[in-house]
Amino acid sequence: MIEVRGVSLRIGATAVLEDVSFVLADGDFTAILGPNGAGKSTLLRILLGQIPEAAGHVLYDGVPARDWLREHHVGYLPQREVVPRMFPGTAADIVRLGLLACRGAFSRLPADSARRVRQALEMTGAAHLERRAIDALSGGELQRVLLARAIVGGSRYLFLDEPEAGVDSQQIIEFYSLLSRLNSEGRTILLVSHDINVILKTVSSVLCLNRTLHCHTAAELVSAEVVQKTWGEVLRLVDKHF
Repeated sequence: MIEVRGVSLRIGATAVLEDVSFVLADGDFTAILGPNGAGKSTLLRILLGQIPEAAGHVLYDGVPARDWLREHHVGYLPQREVVPRMFPGTAADIVRLGLLACRGAFSRLPADSARRVRQALEMTGAAHLERRAIDALSGGELQRVLLARAIVGGSRYLFLDEPEAGVDSQQIIEFYSLLSRLNSEGRTILLVSHDINVILKTVSSVLCLNRTLHCHTAAELVSAEVVQKTWGEVLRLVDKHF
């Protein structure tokens, strides 16, 4: 379980986040929604311990995040990550980097690293790409490989920041179907997204954020009034949901 209590962040005179509190139960599949500049990615980074100057408290399983994260790893797919197409390696090499990320850059890879890399690729439907060169992958294929890198460490928590970026519409549907399967297998998933149409059909709960938290509710209970309060206007994009 992840508990967020009174998290706030100011940069100079600007309030980026104000008094954000919520709880994610084990097994939740939750999206953070809100307009550009709402603090969504910042909140995700605070949960990952990347912005220690934030006020408030983040607890994993009742343990302060700074202590919990010293001993545990969170699977993370950053926003718009760019992998150089001239990267001299294969999809398996990219996934293997995920094992180093959760053990330390100067640690040795575990003896069963090849099995774990293959298993992660299989779980994301990318086993056939194992030996494929990075510059030969499509946008959707690369996103599956990066997701395999995020889960290869075995964390039960998975954070994703706009994972649909650079992926076409059909691949987005397939990608979120894959996330739903990973969630059903026991992972707690928290993601940032702008794709409201897909999100409201996929996740179990939603955090509506615009500097402060406007709602934390089941996806099917998100109302036009909450959307208007969060974005400042009723988005035409989500009209058909209300």
